[in-house]
Amino acid sequence: MINELPYNHRIAKKNTIVAGLWFGTTKPVVNLFLSVFEPDLQKLYTGIDFAIPNEHQTIKVRGLIACGTCDLPAKAIFLNLQQYNGKHGCPHCEIETKKIDNKYQTYPYIEDILLRTTDSTNAYAEDAVQTLTKCTVFFKV
Repeated sequence: MINELPYNHRIAKKNTIVAGLWFGTTKPVVNLFLSVFEPDLQKLYTGIDFAIPNEHQTIKVRGLIACGTCDLPAKAIFLNLQQYNGKHGCPHCEIETKKIDNKYQTYPYIEDILLRTTDSTNAYAEDAVQTLTKCTVFFKV
């Protein structure tokens, strides 16, 4: 969607770009899925020159992706995190789910919960890269 448009125009289907859909029996390989969009997104980010009609002037127009929409399983894949029903499935905090009856994952109530931070996320990623193992808070790194 184009952020500078008035809200009622911004959310109109004609002003929304569907960049890709994935369906099938397998989960997408995110880098492969996004690789077809990368060249165009780079051009938008660095800017495209447009001539203004009747003005004899050229302006540079830039753009970037402000948001994306996924269902929860796809969100986990794109963010490289555990799925919402996994052991550390919350993308906002570091709570560990508990298993009930050996089949249900639940989030226990905790008064002072430890939130994820950029520093803690980077530390977990670095640890996963250094040890070449699956990290507890990441699905795969």
